[in-house]
Amino acid sequence: MDYIDTPFAMAGYFHHIIGIIIFIFLISAIGSIIWKSFHYINTKSKCKEQRNKGKNINKKVLANYHKEGLNDHDIDYFREMMATALKQINQIESISSKNKTLKSINKELNLEHLLHGFFKAIVAKPNRIDAASNFLFKELPSLTTIYQKYSEIDSYLYKDQDTEKVLNLSKEAIEKAYHKINEEYHKFISDDLQTLHDAADNFQE
Repeated sequence: MDYIDTPFAMAGYFHHIIGIIIFIFLISAIGSIIWKSFHYINTKSKCKEQRNKGKNINKKVLANYHKEGLNDHDIDYFREMMATALKQINQIESISSKNKTLKSINKELNLEHLLHGFFKAIVAKPNRIDAASNFLFKELPSLTTIYQKYSEIDSYLYKDQDTEKVLNLSKEAIEKAYHKINEEYHKFISDDLQTLHDAADNFQE
């Protein structure tokens, strides 16, 4: 009879297996505790960061947000969208300042003034951000891309006929974008314009 077949040997074998299982269980438990601790610290850090972001808001601006009916989640979303929009407007200004053609177009159309005006109007009416969705999510991003690509292609040392054609089409696209954004802007401020018009009419009677 082999030693492995004795009851004592079998008992030792099972004890060994049980020991391995307990070891694996302990490792899993420790890993779970570490992960939960990391998750808690990470979540706490994000919450603290979010609170700090809130502290950076001007009290007057924050009061206006609440007056317009925005909750904390709405405010975070609104600020994120407007930060992106401002970044794109700044990109357009930066690119045009280094390109004579784009700078000339901006000056002729007064484009930068329009972009900043629309931006300011949205900030004043944060609860109407949906009414400016075409500007924020379609027209402004597309315009930024056109400026970026135009500047890149215009910097080529050699430009053939097809390249010049694309550049000319881009200039036409910028002008069309201007008219579209201008139209959207006037729609956005139409209520204010009507209020002012009615108030002015009262003094004409």
